[in-house]
Amino acid sequence: MVCKLFAVVLAVAVCAGVAFGQPQRCFVSPPSWSGVFFRVDYSRGQSDRGYIFYNRTEFRLMYSFESRIGTPDIDKHWLFYNTRKSYFYDENANTCEVEDIPADEPIPLFGSLPGSEYIHHDRLGAYLFNLGVTVDYFRLRTDSGGTYRGYYSPLYESVATDFICVPVIESYENIDTIPTHQRNIHWTYMNITTDPIPPFIWELPIAFESPSSWSGFFFRVDYSSGQSDRGYIFYNRTEFRLMYSFESRIGTPDIDKHWLFYNTRKSYFYDENANTCEVEDIPPNEFIPTFGSPRGSEFIHYDRLGAYSFNLGVTVDYFRLRTDSGGTYRGYYSPLYESVATDFMCVPVIESYENIDTIPTHQRNIHWTLTLAHHPMLKMKTFLLAAVALTCFAYCFAQPGPVQRCYESPDAWSGNILVADYARKRSDFGYIFYNRTKQWLHYTYNAEFEDGRDYIKKWYFYDTRKSYTLDEDAHTCTEEDIPPDAQFPRFSAPEDATFRHIDVYGSFIPNLGVKTDYFRLDTDSGGVFHGYYAPAYDESRICVPVIESYENIDTAPIHQRNMHFTYLNITTFPFSNLVWEVPGECLH
Repeated sequence: MVCKLFAVVLAVAVCAGVAFGQPQRCFVSPPSWSGVFFRVDYSRGQSDRGYIFYNRTEFRLMYSFESRIGTPDIDKHWLFYNTRKSYFYDENANTCEVEDIPADEPIPLFGSLPGSEYIHHDRLGAYLFNLGVTVDYFRLRTDSGGTYRGYYSPLYESVATDFICVPVIESYENIDTIPTHQRNIHWTYMNITTDPIPPFIWELPIAFESPSSWSGFFFRVDYSSGQSDRGYIFYNRTEFRLMYSFESRIGTPDIDKHWLFYNTRKSYFYDENANTCEVEDIPPNEFIPTFGSPRGSEFIHYDRLGAYSFNLGVTVDYFRLRTDSGGTYRGYYSPLYESVATDFMCVPVIESYENIDTIPTHQRNIHWTLTLAHHPMLKMKTFLLAAVALTCFAYCFAQPGPVQRCYESPDAWSGNILVADYARKRSDFGYIFYNRTKQWLHYTYNAEFEDGRDYIKKWYFYDTRKSYTLDEDAHTCTEEDIPPDAQFPRFSAPEDATFRHIDVYGSFIPNLGVKTDYFRLDTDSGGVFHGYYAPAYDESRICVPVIESYENIDTAPIHQRNMHFTYLNITTFPFSNLVWEVPGECLH
């Protein structure tokens, strides 16, 4: 069924002239947009993933990098072309480096590179409806050996007059005429939207603290014991006093009340049932908590806890800190006054300390949820609101999320590949042919060059455990054994990869993106796998690969290790058996 659908769509595409002779449409991206980026740095041989925010009208651009093992120290990068300043913010060290943007460097257009050549329309993904997106393909080669490739998807039907497109892939290999931060990097853009960008995206982080005296309710989850507690909290920073009162429940700890007097450096644990009290010294280097964002944490953005509807949620500032030892802090704080810009007073809503050793002992390895009530008469109302909120959150989180659909690729298919090689720090373009029934796989690299020559051809015959590599330029061919433990690739996510969510490859705008299942795997040695696969049907196990990135993954197929693959123009239309014929010089 999949083959028939692919064949029909391909036939229509060919008859309509999709592949050749089409008019160029794409020159520049929208004036303002945001989305997700995935980049491969040819110079460092490393990949990153994160978010991008772009406003050409206001001359501003910002990248926010996701955390992963082996990430660079720079976690946020603002480029303000109006002031010619660039800011690199490291959230772990809480440091910021400021650099001048070169005077002759313009804000990037995220459109076809001046001087590049429009080649033709391509299909990223598959020809089957909703399994790919049609793009304009541009290319530039320089005398010094540089290569630019760009794939852009038209934004409007009127693109013939306004030439606005969203970027999907931009690859700059040894191109020196582009902005510095884009050089020698392969960029993939996803989930693009032209929705307004919130103003806080352009703001720098600020630390907050709670009021000097307050009381309320708490709900805590102890990571160490795997247990939760609920109770009351009373806090007075001016008098250096803090007290917790635990509600009774089955399985509660023996301690029912806990006083901490930082003025006398004493801590008291009182058990009501046993009527006993234990006294301990507070360490001399431990200070009363501020119940605000800790120093070194990074302001991420505003969040909405609860719902956006009036009185059904609260707007909070979200802070985060990650340590070299693997600790994670997350804090959500709600501004107490309209004058927060000058007094920085916020009430704590959520504080989560996982393996953070620089905080007071009684807060370590605990996730805190707090509901504050300054006046005693508000306590019962606060309690009821907290109960309702917890019920709402429990209901919301109980709803089913996206379900994994992708497990394997079709039995036989072919298409184009764009490869970024982490080890060789360069890119290749070519064709791929796949037959799982016969256990055969074939690549042809650099087949798009103007002279039409096929520079490198690779055959993998897993049925006979032999592989052949033909270099047509050098007129040489090598034969190798495929390791006995090497598995024939499925072109689907590794078994130990985790299905994260559904992503849109390209843009959310209808017909400008393809919906994919996103998988990820992080290894203890610092390797990372990213995979994006498009289902053939809504509930299908069969998916076509869109992106596969194996960085320092030793269990990857031998031909995919340390490589980032982008798949284009995939079809299950039958292809000629001639692609499997190995030249005679390879068989001697």
